[in-house]
Amino acid sequence: MAPIQSIQWIYLFISIFCLMPSILLIIHYIRTHVLDYLVFAGVFVGVVINQFFSFFYVIDPINVLVNQIVTSSYILVYLFLFIHAVRVKYDKPPRLLLYIGLIWYAILQTMIFFYGVVNLPEKINFLFITMYNVDAFDIGVALLIPGNIVIMGQGYDFLISIFRIFTLVIAVHAYFTVKMASNDVRLKTVKILWIVVGFCTMGRPILYLIDLITPLELISAIRSFPDLVAVLIITVIIIRYPECVLISKSQLTRASYLYKKLKSGEFGQTKMDIGLSVLYAYLSELPPELFEKVESG
Repeated sequence: MAPIQSIQWIYLFISIFCLMPSILLIIHYIRTHVLDYLVFAGVFVGVVINQFFSFFYVIDPINVLVNQIVTSSYILVYLFLFIHAVRVKYDKPPRLLLYIGLIWYAILQTMIFFYGVVNLPEKINFLFITMYNVDAFDIGVALLIPGNIVIMGQGYDFLISIFRIFTLVIAVHAYFTVKMASNDVRLKTVKILWIVVGFCTMGRPILYLIDLITPLELISAIRSFPDLVAVLIITVIIIRYPECVLISKSQLTRASYLYKKLKSGEFGQTKMDIGLSVLYAYLSELPPELFEKVESG
């Protein structure tokens, strides 16, 4: 058996590390019935799966099943981020925007299903653009179209990178233009942190595309570093500012279950654990008109 490489330990550490916010968010959802917590749990569960199987990817990079799981969980993370961004921005999301995001995601997942072991060229011409094999494998896992052109897979994940940039542009725009539930300092801090997360996570697909369309050979760790920073910031938000997952008026007006339980006094001191006491205190201090809007809806 080959010795475990340092990058594998990093993958394993991130996978285990992300279990904590995953469990915490699921607990928050069970206690509050606020769907935004479950959406974020999906983000971290996707990261856990992706990083865990990336450990085995290093051992056998042309294992089709491992490649499919790694890639599938990777874009699943961005589906949940897209859903979160849409929920932050809109009371009722535009159907066209939802259709674009969900159909694009479904197409990518379907393409992953048809991955197979293929010969990977050093470069390809696609839509008048010359693209270079980022992973430098001669044989790899990918999807071919007629003409033996790699449309998606190892070394040529340009469609996934564009999908990532699309979802992150939606997320950054949502937080730049969000209608804040209140002028609380913590909310303003979290808003800034989310914008930083958006720009950080945009770094990897942009660097990937630069690597793809130029002869440069960027180290994989350099492309992955912005994602690591983003995961750490999101974890800080979840643990340090649990109430600020509900940052916008759109989100709060959908949290009718929690409002009713809070106003009925059903949430006693015994339930104010694992950071939820901060959430309840935050909701108690919101402007009365928000409660009226929820009750009237």
